[in-house]
Amino acid sequence: SDSSDSDSSGSDSGSGSDSDEDSSSGSDSSAADSSSVDDEGESTLDELAVRICKDLKEDNRTLVDLLLNEVGDYDTGMMLYKQTLRLEKGKGSMTADGKRRRTPGGTFLHLCSNRIGQKRYKELNKQCNKIKKLK
Repeated sequence: SDSSDSDSSGSDSGSGSDSDEDSSSGSDSSAADSSSVDDEGESTLDELAVRICKDLKEDNRTLVDLLLNEVGDYDTGMMLYKQTLRLEKGKGSMTADGKRRRTPGGTFLHLCSNRIGQKRYKELNKQCNKIKKLK
């Protein structure tokens, strides 16, 4: 449903956006490291966002992109994804009022909210809504 979300993932993405400069400045090892990590089978944040949205049936790709960029690295994003899968294999995660079970995507979003804080989560959610209105 969010077919043009690649715009949001490219705006704040620190990895890969400096690839043109890597050959001229040997000091930026993070971009060089990320390309070698990709060759070894690990993913980028963008690929992780695609996987999360697909596996957890989360339609809000824009928000997932913003949250993954906020947590800042692949390992943290993957840890939250795996924690979601573990919860889903068990009893799942209940909503705050305890009346219903969260969706798998909702569980992931909740874990991200806990990780970054509710205030920052709300800010990113507002940013997400503004991005969606522009599309």
